[in-house]
Amino acid sequence: MLLINKKIMSELRKRTGLSVPAIYYRITRIQEKYLVKKEDAANFVAFEEGVPVHEILSEPELARLRELRRTVSAPPKGEVTRKVTKEKPVSKEVVEREPTISPNMLYDLLQFHPRIVKASRSHFRSREYGDAIFAAFRCIEVLVKEKSGVKNKNGQSLMSTVFNEKHPIIKLNRLERDFEKDEQMGFMFIYMGAMTGIRNPKAHAEIEQEDPYRTLEYLSLASLLAKRVEEGEKVGG
Repeated sequence: MLLINKKIMSELRKRTGLSVPAIYYRITRIQEKYLVKKEDAANFVAFEEGVPVHEILSEPELARLRELRRTVSAPPKGEVTRKVTKEKPVSKEVVEREPTISPNMLYDLLQFHPRIVKASRSHFRSREYGDAIFAAFRCIEVLVKEKSGVKNKNGQSLMSTVFNEKHPIIKLNRLERDFEKDEQMGFMFIYMGAMTGIRNPKAHAEIEQEDPYRTLEYLSLASLLAKRVEEGEKVGG
């Protein structure tokens, strides 16, 4: 019993309303069925019950949980319910509730560009959402400078120079047909707008960002822009 994270057990009791023996019964069932350690089985049950495990567990524990989730499926809900109700009745709402995905868990599931992760992850996990956004879009500027070789421009000016559809330094496609030129021009404006409308405002401390899910939307855009830079072809400069 001592191997199981105390916070995990506390959260399980609050979310399920079950007694400790009933929770341990579920954990033991998974442990025996899938031949895993007791603490890993407990973390799996916690995830299924919507406990924000990504805020509690260490990176090695999360890695083992991801591996367990990839290789096994949760026990049939009907079977678990029949066994648990001998210990204490479980409401239909508790049994049928879908797992809650925490913001930190969703961050990892979205598989952002590695440089965006490096720039923003620690800020995001610390709930410094404005700093996470600023760092991600500052990273875009750095990536564009690195690939283009343009060092004497910043922000909007840098993006308009590098992605200009008539004389690009980084091509996002072949630029042979009209729709390809339209795409290049459209992304040029997106990069410019990201610098002016996202990065610059987030550089000011008085502008706060408190919504983790809106932050993830910003970071998704940053990740897309980072990937397009990486995939682009340097042609001049």
